[in-house]
Amino acid sequence: PAGADVTDVSGTTGTNDTPTVATIPPAGAVTLVKSVIGSVPTAVGGVLNYDLIIKNTGNVTLTNLVITDANAVVTGSPVSSLAPGTSVTLTASHTLTQADIDASTYTNTATVTGKTPAGADVTDVSGTTETNDTPTVATITPMGAVTLVKSVSGTVPNKAGEVLNYNLVIKNTGNVTLTNLMVTDANAIVTGSPVSTLAPGASITLTASHTLTQ
Repeated sequence: PAGADVTDVSGTTGTNDTPTVATIPPAGAVTLVKSVIGSVPTAVGGVLNYDLIIKNTGNVTLTNLVITDANAVVTGSPVSSLAPGTSVTLTASHTLTQADIDASTYTNTATVTGKTPAGADVTDVSGTTETNDTPTVATITPMGAVTLVKSVSGTVPNKAGEVLNYNLVIKNTGNVTLTNLMVTDANAIVTGSPVSTLAPGASITLTASHTLTQ
């Protein structure tokens, strides 16, 4: 009634001025999507390239995001910081071996691990989309091919009963290992067939002989 001001600082009850605290639940989460980029090589030593997309799907900033991949060389890891809702793309590469090509496919996964502000780990195994952990499969086109070159070895006999000799050179001209290579010759005796295995680019020489008739 006298016009004097009255005031109070808010509190959690009528008898205190304790600040009101709203607790925001931290939800750290991350996804990793791995995909093949460019063409898939078909020869030993060819480099298979990948994109690795890390996305912060939680509500807190993540730090020190490290990608591990036992079968590829990763470039760009670790990522120092990633805000909620943002993503970053790293790359990885794998050099094909003969075993990879013989299998006709190469399957690979990677893992990302980061830290929340509270120091907790968040992790994800790579998938083909953000919602799965399906391994990334690269299909390698198999190209089986072989050549056989036959040539006379030594001098050519000129009498019945004498032996005409040949060299038979088998070469693997494809990109996959060949097995059980069999040389058939209706008019000569072949020595060294079958050949159990022959790597791409490799060759082996067999022999054959024919006894001249009149």
